[in-house]
Amino acid sequence: MVPQSEQSTAKKVFDTIMSPASDEKSVRDAIDYLAKCPPYFAALNDDRQIEEAFRREIITKKYCVLLDDNDEVRTELERYQGDVYQWYPSVRVNAVVEKFAENKYYNGNACDKVTERVMRLPAEDAKKLLIELLDKNFEVGLKLLQEP
Repeated sequence: MVPQSEQSTAKKVFDTIMSPASDEKSVRDAIDYLAKCPPYFAALNDDRQIEEAFRREIITKKYCVLLDDNDEVRTELERYQGDVYQWYPSVRVNAVVEKFAENKYYNGNACDKVTERVMRLPAEDAKKLLIELLDKNFEVGLKLLQEP
């Protein structure tokens, strides 16, 4: 929710605020920064904007179709990466979200729904889809190459 250009400064300010023992200069710098009331501050109190940012930056467009409950994703992330202030950007968080989405895909009914959808596709559409997958995912191509 913090603009890219402000993230470094904002992180220092929030670290200063959260620290039980900040030095005087850091505290003064934080007060000066907060006194300017950056424009993004209002968004930090808006639940709708917080949820949108969480979906956009943590869950990402790729997994939104499977992960529709933000609180469920937060609970999963807290199990592996407790400090919410370290969630963005984080390769570890991305990996946890990806694994969680994969588990939801196989353990929910998404895999069954996709299978049903593919079975209803006309042959030409199924071939086009398979070719598109081959172009974007070498694992699919490897699997087909290994088949007799």
